[in-house]
Amino acid sequence: CKGCIAKPQCAWCYQEDFTELGNAVYRCDTKDDLVNKGCKNISNPSTELTNIKDVAVGAQYQVSPQQVKVKLRPGAPARLRLTVRPAENYPVDLYYLMDMSWSMRDDLSKLKGLAGKIAESMANITTKFRLGFGSFVDKTVMPYVQPDFVDEPCRRELPGACVATYGFKHILSLVNNSNLFEDEVNKQVISGNIDDPEGGFDALMQVAVCEEKIGWLKRGTSRRLVVFVSDDSFHFAGDGKLGGIVTPNDEQCHLNGLMTYDKSNEMDYPTLAQLHHQLQMHQIQPIFAVTRNVSNIYKVLSTMWGDIGAVTGELALDSRNVVDLIQESYDKIASTVKLSHSAPSEVKITYTARCGNQILNQKECTNVGIGEKVYFDLEVGIERCNKDLSEKKMNSFPVRVPGFGTLTVQAEYVCQCECEGPGYKEENSSRCTSGNGTYACGQCACHHGRYGERCECDSPFDKAKDVGKCKMTNSSDEQPCSGQGQCVCGRCVCNQGHYGEKCKCSDATCQKYEKQLCGGPERGACVCGECKCESEFLGSNCGELNCAGIQHRCHSPGSPRGVLCSGSDHGTCTCGQCTCTRKYSGKYCEECPSCEGGICRRSEDCLKCVTADLNSLEDCKKLNRCEPVVKTVSVQDEIIVTQGFSANFKCEAGEGDCSVYYTYSFDGLGKRYDIIRQRGLGKPPPPPPILQIVLGVIAGILLSGVIALLAWKAYVTRMVSRTSYVVVIKAMM
Repeated sequence: CKGCIAKPQCAWCYQEDFTELGNAVYRCDTKDDLVNKGCKNISNPSTELTNIKDVAVGAQYQVSPQQVKVKLRPGAPARLRLTVRPAENYPVDLYYLMDMSWSMRDDLSKLKGLAGKIAESMANITTKFRLGFGSFVDKTVMPYVQPDFVDEPCRRELPGACVATYGFKHILSLVNNSNLFEDEVNKQVISGNIDDPEGGFDALMQVAVCEEKIGWLKRGTSRRLVVFVSDDSFHFAGDGKLGGIVTPNDEQCHLNGLMTYDKSNEMDYPTLAQLHHQLQMHQIQPIFAVTRNVSNIYKVLSTMWGDIGAVTGELALDSRNVVDLIQESYDKIASTVKLSHSAPSEVKITYTARCGNQILNQKECTNVGIGEKVYFDLEVGIERCNKDLSEKKMNSFPVRVPGFGTLTVQAEYVCQCECEGPGYKEENSSRCTSGNGTYACGQCACHHGRYGERCECDSPFDKAKDVGKCKMTNSSDEQPCSGQGQCVCGRCVCNQGHYGEKCKCSDATCQKYEKQLCGGPERGACVCGECKCESEFLGSNCGELNCAGIQHRCHSPGSPRGVLCSGSDHGTCTCGQCTCTRKYSGKYCEECPSCEGGICRRSEDCLKCVTADLNSLEDCKKLNRCEPVVKTVSVQDEIIVTQGFSANFKCEAGEGDCSVYYTYSFDGLGKRYDIIRQRGLGKPPPPPPILQIVLGVIAGILLSGVIALLAWKAYVTRMVSRTSYVVVIKAMM
């Protein structure tokens, strides 16, 4: 059963009598199919989601819901929506953790003057703020310090200016008294060491794990911030070996009565993973305020720790910009909503962020304003049940929203059916043939040496012999009962839809034609995997016509025996279908629309009466020019012949010197019909005599030229004669 429900679409029938000999049916199937097969007891666990704590977002809670319970079935994820709303005037706990090595002396001097401004800046953020203070240097063994200089590390630079080197000192627990914070800061004195990296991560670990001594408010009731101030890089796990310190950091609180870290010289620095885990567990967001020379190192770290809201800001050499840096870093933290989780690796969580009008496949919204709601749609699921999940059955994990709150998810993993659990199994059950098995979920798990549906088969020597009786051959690759049944005591019990020797037959495995087995019952039937075709069809899927067997389709009722397609002059029979000559139409070529008395001739005068003489159809009927059964007469740009028109036949009639084409369409009863004429002329007028026209034009041009030439010649002759006459007259005088 548990193997069945591992697939989300499957259900299990645990009804005892569901499977019977001779009618074997799989217990694992879709729920609908099991119901259709008559199963009344079905195990089909579903994924469930229950809200345990769901207080609306407001002044107290910035994340809703706060706690849910999910029941997860493999492949069926639970879906929930997480609402986040930054609250106005939300409480803030800020712990100022400062590097007190010699290189920070200018920064300490500046901080003393800015302590009051830090308090004022926090007051602008929220009235519910508290401030704390601590400092660090490094471990007090070689090579981090010179043993002779531990008590006065600045003896060479400025004797008497430094206090003894120390690892971490918690100076002021978180209080809402800004004057006290300012006073404690002003009391501080610089110290020193000799190597460049500092022991700040020893200090940061203690700030995280010593919740009560630091004074953090209860988790989920305030935003916890640590401002980590330094001008150098950090030591981490493994560096302690340089000083002979090999004991790993135990991630526990070790502040003594003087509020100093008393295991500094006994335990190694924490790993980055350890520190990340504790900051995440205690919901602390670090702000690394560091100088330019090391800012890139801390920026890489902030990126690695982005899921806990870590940020890095660049500190001026004398820390004069620390107030602005804290304000800017806080604004970035408070306006960035980012989700992370610590679910088991088998649990898959996907996120869809709804940031204002944007829907993004991510787990972060930025630039979120105070009071603005953003939403995250989560899918929580498991793909399969492995050994770990089966053993866990249930666990709890957080979905964190750093700086805003946490959603706690109680997850239960559905890795087996209820009927497989304690109290449902029957050991040595009488249902399993004389107690030869354990009964659960409707079936028997047989004892050694027994098998069968009810452990009814006895195989004291060789079970393989019985299985061999259920095979067609002795091949080890062959499945018993052709893989379509169960071998019970040496004989096959076939699955539904299979039959025959060794269950090799099925009436549902034939080839298909037009999406039907064997083309459907009119073409053939599926028998033991092969199509048995009707006499008119051929082929492996009955998809081919048997032309020799369907010549009778061309014989019209009433025609003499042996006459096909109403006679050879009307048409020919081709594979059961008549192909008519030009004059004839109809299924059996029995119609002659253009013959005398045919519908073309009967419709011609009606068409002329309506479309040429412009009479109404009713008037034409009264004039006996249209038959009473004519429904309409219309003119279309083109005659589109479709099924229903009489054999796609076009009629032709004369109209003056031109021809027109028309057709007809009978109604469903085949009694009344429409007449449709094609618009325009079927035969165009003869083309003009282009050659004659061209020759005439040429002749006209030539004639005009000759006439013009003769006229010019006559004119010139006259003028010459006149001139000669005048000359003669003058000579005579």
